[in-house]
Amino acid sequence: MAEARHSRTSGAGFGDAVDGTLLLTGEVNCKGKGHQLHLTHRGLRLVPSSDPTDRAGATAPSVAVVDVTWRDVVCACEAPVKKSKSLLRQSNAEVPDSSQSNVFVLHYIDRNQKTNKLRCRNVTLEAMQGHADRWITHIEEKRKEGKPERLLVVINPIGGKGTARQTFAKRVQPLFLLAGVEVIVKVTERAKHAVEIAKTFAVSSVDGVISMGGDGLYMEILHGLTLRKQEEEGVDYNDPDAKLIPPTVRVGIIPAGTGNGVSGWFNGVIDMDTATLNIIRGEIKRTNIFSIHEPEKLIHYAGLLFGNGFFSKLIKRTDELRWMKRARYPYAVLGSVVGKKKILQFNIDVLKKEGGPNTKEGEKPAAEASSTKWMSLGTKGMTAAMTFVAKIVEGEELLEMNPFYPGFDLILLNRASPVETLKFMYSFFSRKKDGLHQEFVEWIPDIVGMRFEVADQREEGVTARERTEVMDLCRLLDVDGELMAMSGSKCDIRLHPQFLQVFCVPSLYSHDEKAET
Repeated sequence: MAEARHSRTSGAGFGDAVDGTLLLTGEVNCKGKGHQLHLTHRGLRLVPSSDPTDRAGATAPSVAVVDVTWRDVVCACEAPVKKSKSLLRQSNAEVPDSSQSNVFVLHYIDRNQKTNKLRCRNVTLEAMQGHADRWITHIEEKRKEGKPERLLVVINPIGGKGTARQTFAKRVQPLFLLAGVEVIVKVTERAKHAVEIAKTFAVSSVDGVISMGGDGLYMEILHGLTLRKQEEEGVDYNDPDAKLIPPTVRVGIIPAGTGNGVSGWFNGVIDMDTATLNIIRGEIKRTNIFSIHEPEKLIHYAGLLFGNGFFSKLIKRTDELRWMKRARYPYAVLGSVVGKKKILQFNIDVLKKEGGPNTKEGEKPAAEASSTKWMSLGTKGMTAAMTFVAKIVEGEELLEMNPFYPGFDLILLNRASPVETLKFMYSFFSRKKDGLHQEFVEWIPDIVGMRFEVADQREEGVTARERTEVMDLCRLLDVDGELMAMSGSKCDIRLHPQFLQVFCVPSLYSHDEKAET
């Protein structure tokens, strides 16, 4: 084992970059065979000691057993086990006691390139020279850089299948313990309890606040953290034009709710182990949020979506059917689609970016880098409006959403038959591109704000009672899957781009950096 600070590795994954400079290299035993273990500024690589040869006698390049960056190293720890028989024969040595063990276990993260799922793997290694503690010390020092050490985890015990607390103990906490992450757990006891926790907990004492639940719990946490920061800084958060100050603490999501869309955005897949391991990896990016206002009053902050009309009615119906548990969702969708959909009249304005340079993720958001201008869409008769805190991107095969892009898209649904509505919902929520290209769908891309004002409901053949029901429905809002109501007739939604620091996989969105349609 040698410290080699000026030589370079030549294997795949390291190349000739400066971060490929060797920190430590040496021979280890893995599954009874000799291997070379290389530690560099970039990461760790384990390769067979002797290069295999092909049938013609030519030397083939070594295939790494493990080749990971430090982000993907969970930990290295001593394993007090006996030496392999091969090494005992070579050294003629006695089996060491556990305090002087030369055997250690490397835990690392493995990514499935097709599914984006992460899993924690391990390999047992035996130092051929010296003790394991030297390897462990070097690995532990490097793998901890830039990663969270202390986290607050907020758990919704009744979300989803109602097993979040038990699942945390069985699947999530063991991974945090393995990575040496200290965890403080808070279990919500009532509605909006997570808002209270986010507003009162000493977040400066932790490296992140983790939501273990669904989209609704994430919304409560971001709302509490954002509102708290504005109060601390003296920002008039009731003013939609106010410049909000982002919370300094990072936020993560472990999917354990009924709706887990945000976790899917951040991790590329809805998977509990993947989300946990991405938090351990510690990579962050700033995601968008909405602020939703009435005149001179903040209604709420949102981290997923805003909707009204048909979608608000759908959320109301699912709330009424909570006794059906998860079965209430398909039942409510079918009932809402088959029933007569009300036409809602709104005066709509959108805030568009006007000129200015292209904005890349991580740079100054486009809403600030270029001027903006309000544009009137006029009075719209529609069954619903829906928008996400993300740009809709038409990929080669499927729709994708980028919550890190400094702009969002508005979708308006006009009158459609039950079959057409069902087809749209199935197509859009299964990410098929044809859903947005139906005649009854209006897609307004790349905006940074919008205003809805309830207009006179003058549809012919509507009774006074039906008109009252329509007015009531106009005031119902779907905010991240939670039902909220306006007290008046006006609503103002603003995007705060690249605002909240979240644990995620930034590379998932590297293909769509420019802020232009």
